[in-house]
Amino acid sequence: MLAIIDKIVVHEDPILTAQMPSLANRVTIVLKGGLSLVEEFGMKDNPRTGISDTSIELKFRDFAKDYYSEERVKTLLVSCWEFELQSDLSEFVAAFNLSIL
Repeated sequence: MLAIIDKIVVHEDPILTAQMPSLANRVTIVLKGGLSLVEEFGMKDNPRTGISDTSIELKFRDFAKDYYSEERVKTLLVSCWEFELQSDLSEFVAAFNLSIL
């Protein structure tokens, strides 16, 4: 029996590539009966132009909510927005409970 990783096929979609540097992605799952489930996700806005701070924060909150409390997410957002002011990244890394390899 094949492992799930052996069933994954990745290919370029010229329509999404033409939208670069957009970060839009499409995932298609084909079930045994032939039914296809399709979902597009990611940012369709150009991350280099026109993406608002609010959009960036919403995306961060969406990813972070499964790992951090709402209060912690607020603190982390402040750290992210003030990243360039950091003289030492150890506190920033510690705030996320990350380790530098």
